[in-house]
Amino acid sequence: AKLSNRAAERGRKNFRVASLGCGPAQEVANFLKSMTPPLNMEFTLIDQDHDALSYAYNSTYPQVSRLEGKASVKCLHATFLEFLASGKRFRKLEKQDLIYAVGLADYLGKKRATRMVDDLYANLVPGGTLMIGCMRTSDTSLEWQVEYAVDWTLVHRTEEEMRDLAHNLDSEATREISVDSTGHCHLLIITKPL
Repeated sequence: AKLSNRAAERGRKNFRVASLGCGPAQEVANFLKSMTPPLNMEFTLIDQDHDALSYAYNSTYPQVSRLEGKASVKCLHATFLEFLASGKRFRKLEKQDLIYAVGLADYLGKKRATRMVDDLYANLVPGGTLMIGCMRTSDTSLEWQVEYAVDWTLVHRTEEEMRDLAHNLDSEATREISVDSTGHCHLLIITKPL
């Protein structure tokens, strides 16, 4: 909401948002339900799970209809391997104002995660924002419970390791690391210069 308001203040008419590994995209439905956007919002939701995309479409459709042209939602199916080639996938889309991938970097080693950050950053408009989420290495990490209970291995990263994912990017890009409200996830927030 903050980013779309700032774009509207700068005179922008459209705001494009892409979510890579979107899952059910409940945050998009919640956003559209909570307000009338200050400009036209275009969401592109990308996932490998057809059921998640179907749910995302069905949960956002009533809000898109209610907003009468102020919002649109496209759902794109992509395999996990296509996620890894995110640069190729995103070159087919228009440049985005916001790209986020909150549950994807957890599955990638440093080299692949860095390449994903590079590719997604290249597909931002000037002034655009990239948000990458990853499980956090900390004293309260959920690492052992998840691996022991369900044999689900995730890559946990420190703040410095998160920052390092953006080491190839433009030196003028702003980089911020924040911790989500649960304390278990880092968010790397990168803003491309105008």
